[in-house]
Amino acid sequence: MATDPLQLLSRRLFVRRLGVVGLGGVASGIASGWLGCNVSPEGFDAGKDAGKDAGKDAGKDAGKDANIDAAANPDAGVRARGDGCLQFLTPLPDFFRQFGGAASVEGWSLPELDAESFALRIEGLVDTPTELRLADLEADTEAQVTVLNTLMCVLGFRSTAIWTGIPLRLLLERAGAQRAQAKRVRFFGADGFENSLPIEEIYAGPDDIFEPLLVFRIYGQRLPRELGFPFRLLLADRYGYKNTKFIQRIEVSADDAVIGQYQAKGYPDDATMEAVAAVTSHRISEMLEAGPVELCGFALSGHGAVESVELALDGGSFEPAELSELSQLRQDFPELDQAVQLGQPERFGFPMRGVWTVWRKRLELVPGEHRIELRVHDSAGQQGESTPLMFRVGG
Repeated sequence: MATDPLQLLSRRLFVRRLGVVGLGGVASGIASGWLGCNVSPEGFDAGKDAGKDAGKDAGKDAGKDANIDAAANPDAGVRARGDGCLQFLTPLPDFFRQFGGAASVEGWSLPELDAESFALRIEGLVDTPTELRLADLEADTEAQVTVLNTLMCVLGFRSTAIWTGIPLRLLLERAGAQRAQAKRVRFFGADGFENSLPIEEIYAGPDDIFEPLLVFRIYGQRLPRELGFPFRLLLADRYGYKNTKFIQRIEVSADDAVIGQYQAKGYPDDATMEAVAAVTSHRISEMLEAGPVELCGFALSGHGAVESVELALDGGSFEPAELSELSQLRQDFPELDQAVQLGQPERFGFPMRGVWTVWRKRLELVPGEHRIELRVHDSAGQQGESTPLMFRVGG
């Protein structure tokens, strides 16, 4: 009997695995088959023949789909780095593909939706059931919000971009959502993937995070097909499976029951990203030479802003790494100024909850086998520790 892919990892295990995943890390072979989290959309195995076929189709379609504006502009407004370290904004072609439905929906396939004919429906406990079309939301410039956000798959793949959408709260208010009776808002994707949020999370967000958005643009252009075209949910601090894509129906419900394919297999409905840190220098997978070397990577938490990253070499004491400075990031990426967080520093600050921070650390290495451990602390008192990462130095 085949093992259900969503039952293979407990919450604690997937959190522990997050800490040491590099750009070519050990999770890439695991995530593609188990949870539909792919660096490339080609040929991932959802554990079923239908999932395999869907992965192949997605691979053939990627890059030629008419909705992927990035095909004509590969950098999608951001510049690549050449030093092997993580770039703060992820170019659109490098953004990880997450097809949660491929691992959990029987007969899943990548939706083909037409911008002109597709309509998202808001219904349930609302005074006026409403249909939303992409052109209408694109024209509603006064309601649009642009944010900086990192999306992260439960097995470690992650990307950061600038997104534009409209607050879900505002769309529900326009439809006349009956808040007094409502318990949950349910989201139904065109690919069969489902999820929900408690009503209070939509109407009452904390000051240091943006409210849930219905997103339709990334880097100022329409979402690519594989990132959820035409509409997706964007939450500031949750793992990818809570950020439903291809949304075709939103239901305001008096039923407080949790829905979602991942939750049905034991994954937490809250899905707040744990505090994690990782080495992402491409050189860590190569034979390093003895002498000075600068390692780098990212740190992230959905509970609070990253306050420190520490690194220990070969069982020694933990020493602080250098965190990216906002002033330098704004100089390197002027497009960051579009994000609402940078326009309200007194509210959001930097580093930011739900947005990764780049770290760097210079080390003096001698020949032989070495071990690196990472530790991250956030403003909410959370601490994350990585599984030791082994590498070799020649000389």
